Amino acid sequence: MFLKIYKNSFLAPLKTLIPIFIIHFALAIVGGISIKITDSLQENVPIATLFGVISALSSVGITGLGIGEIVLVFASFRKAVATDEAYLTYTLPATTGQQLGARTLSIATWYVIITAISTVATFVYNAFSGKGLFLTDVMPSGEINAEIVWLIIEICIMAVVVIASVLLHVICGILLAQKFSTKTKTKSANAMTVLIGFAEGFALMVIFITLTVTLLSSGNMGVVNASPHVIIWTITVVAGALGGLCYFLSYRLMGRWLNLA
Repeated sequence: MFLKIYKNSFLAPLKTLIPIFIIHFALAIVGGISIKITDSLQENVPIATLFGVISALSSVGITGLGIGEIVLVFASFRKAVATDEAYLTYTLPATTGQQLGARTLSIATWYVIITAISTVATFVYNAFSGKGLFLTDVMPSGEINAEIVWLIIEICIMAVVVIASVLLHVICGILLAQKFSTKTKTKSANAMTVLIGFAEGFALMVIFITLTVTLLSSGNMGVVNASPHVIIWTITVVAGALGGLCYFLSYRLMGRWLNLA
């Protein structure tokens, strides 16, 4: 039953996402070509300005589509657990762990796919703009030694934990919103709860990105007052604890609804 729920949850947003992925790559190509044309026609101000605007709009569109793709995945989850379809969801012969685990894994899988597509689209954008595919700007300066390698490994571990925590925050927010909206029948409670989930998750991502950029862009490990390893593992543990709390709350909520179905 776990695999069946996972398959259905994974396939639910697929038809909607495929055309969006195509548009995503199309915008990357258009944006990259526009930058190249802008750079080559600097003497022709009107044409350069036009293609500069097209490039800027393409960049905004690419960012917006990346966010929209994630939102659609969560919207599919919400449709299955917090709308009229929830009755069918909660009457399936599955345990709470199977329901929550399969749907969480499906969301995580889509997150990895969307991140990979966004990364490839960025490479395509740079390739068509003539800037190449290299990421030298984000590589640590100076010699790559064992400490830097271990630091990168720790950052990767932190990234996995933080991203998982963010996803669990949003899942918990959607389930809490359903609980509050059922009791109060108000949209404000629903929106506020989901907003809190997004806000906490966003705060974790901002801390993670800021720390990662700081550590990787500086060859001097003394750029931070405390040991970078202590900071990384502190964020990892806190994010993991918050994610675990969100999973526990989500499990309890789904378990209650399964018992009522």
